[in-house]
Amino acid sequence: MPKTSFTTMTKIGIVEVLVHEWVDMVTICSLAFEGGCEGDSAGSLLTRVALVLLFAGLNSQLSIVAQWRLHDRSSAFHEAERNFLNENAVGLGMDGEIEIEEDRQSFKERIVAVPTVLVRRVESQEINIDLGTKWGEQLQKSYLLRNAVVHAPSDKPIERVSLLELRAAATAVRSYFEELVRKAPETFKAQNKLLPGFEIPDEADLEALIKAERIRWDNLNSRF
Repeated sequence: MPKTSFTTMTKIGIVEVLVHEWVDMVTICSLAFEGGCEGDSAGSLLTRVALVLLFAGLNSQLSIVAQWRLHDRSSAFHEAERNFLNENAVGLGMDGEIEIEEDRQSFKERIVAVPTVLVRRVESQEINIDLGTKWGEQLQKSYLLRNAVVHAPSDKPIERVSLLELRAAATAVRSYFEELVRKAPETFKAQNKLLPGFEIPDEADLEALIKAERIRWDNLNSRF
């Protein structure tokens, strides 16, 4: 019986993993936008899944870039920075021994601190990620909607996500990466090449698609 084998991101290729995660994020959003499955409801299972995977993709991009740069010997990170980027919390146990546990970093903390730490060591400069912008506020608002979907109480309906809400979230995520590329072109050079493929429909086009889908459903229902 063959032994179970495991692989690592470095063995597969960090760039390959990064591109794969990005394509998954963009593809599920495109399927949701093009499907027009919203009908008269305030959302569908597909829009919920797309929203969750959208933010999973954002987080994975930060994590993969962090691992990429941590493995680059030309970037000298301090031990505290390494622990942060590896999402490790270092403390002391009851017997005085050092313990390393998972560091439960908040979303807001990660989207600001991870790029800041990376750029400080990779490009030797300080940057400021301003979440007080229109896209920054929308990013946080959409993440709260994501949390409502993921952490819905078992005795209540799962929060719905409309196509327009998904579009607002996708636009904010895209704007976030555009900001990273603008302020840190070397650190996030891979995302610079991937961004042109992150296409988001115009709001007017999306509303027209929703209207057409509702008409289609009305026509189908009128037959019964």
